[in-house]
Amino acid sequence: MILTNKHYITSVLLILFFCQNVFGQLNAKLPKATKSSIADLLSPIGICNWKDDARSCLNVSFDDNCKTHNQISRIFDKYGYKATFYVISSFMFVDSLKDMSARGHEIGNHTYSHAIPFTQLDSTAIDFQIRKSQEEIENAFGIKCVSFAEPWHNATSQSRDQVFNYELFSRDYSKYNIYSRLDINETTTITKVSSYINTGISSGSMLIIDGHGIDGDGPGPVTKNMLVQLLDTVKQHVDSKELWITTLKDAQQYENLVHEVSLDKTLNNDTLTIQFRNYDADKYQDVDSSRISIKIPKSISSTISCLTNSAIVKELKDEFVLTMDLKTDTTMVVILSNLVKSSVVTPTDSISEDNRLIIYPNPANDKLFIKNSEGIFSTEIYDLQGNLLLKQVKDDSQIDVSTLPNGYYIIKVIEKQADSTLVVRNKFLKM
Repeated sequence: MILTNKHYITSVLLILFFCQNVFGQLNAKLPKATKSSIADLLSPIGICNWKDDARSCLNVSFDDNCKTHNQISRIFDKYGYKATFYVISSFMFVDSLKDMSARGHEIGNHTYSHAIPFTQLDSTAIDFQIRKSQEEIENAFGIKCVSFAEPWHNATSQSRDQVFNYELFSRDYSKYNIYSRLDINETTTITKVSSYINTGISSGSMLIIDGHGIDGDGPGPVTKNMLVQLLDTVKQHVDSKELWITTLKDAQQYENLVHEVSLDKTLNNDTLTIQFRNYDADKYQDVDSSRISIKIPKSISSTISCLTNSAIVKELKDEFVLTMDLKTDTTMVVILSNLVKSSVVTPTDSISEDNRLIIYPNPANDKLFIKNSEGIFSTEIYDLQGNLLLKQVKDDSQIDVSTLPNGYYIIKVIEKQADSTLVVRNKFLKM
């Protein structure tokens, strides 16, 4: 029988319809790692509001060059905490302040003379008070002064703008918030301190406690006993992971980074790569570190392995918290070692929880040799960003890595099993 063009076209369309229907049914039965499913899986991974996922942050600061500031700093040292000391640069206890700075306490700018509130000064006088004090502090201590405290706690919109011409941070306000503050003096009770801290923890806001000296030194001094009670109260909240106590510059920089930095998250099998975007290295060039924490809920993976050596990992009850210094690195690579069953992982893949793969030598030069108890289906080499560099699909106990640049890599071996495959990974160094 001779088919006409019309019959031929009709037959082809019927065949295509049949194939599309069959393959559509097959595809419907297969797991799909769509962009939306991966995004949904990774969506709970995010930047913590405060370092180590504390609920709130506290800075304690002391003003006006009191003689007891060194003593106060040593009380803080016993708890492992650091405070901020705002100095009037026209007269300073230089040797004492150098010692405090060397022990990690922050020295901040409290104007050159502290004589008149900014609300009573013109812009030229305000500029002099800020700039002169910053120069004096930096020349005396060989440090970068990056934070400021308003004299008399008085500021105008103009003076706020002028502060940020010289300093990165201000105790009284930030680019994003005006802070509530608790001034401690001889009338302050521990009940009032506890109430202030509890309110701040409930709201998740940054807390500021400021004073002067202790035991009769400076305006409105508290007693040493009161300061110890305050720190004992703080310690309870720090120990319960509710509160992070730190210097003003570290606290306010973290607050800035939460607003400024974003995360790009990609998942390749069980390798999670996180890129920290929009970090302004020039803006923070005068600070020692730019630490930021992210959280990975255990609902995503009950165990993880971080391949970024500079990251610090803490395991909490329901999550992992990983802290990075963005001045060191802006990429983090994490193996989600026990990834939850989802459409992202195919049913035939299982993630090994033990180190059953042996590779040698490590470090390697030209070849990596693989020793395992099962046959090998394929071998893959990835960089720490999760990019596939080499792939070898054959049952072979060695792989040539001579073309790789020196550095750390991930080797992924897929082992043959009776009715499935087993994925095993290890980190190695190419030299």
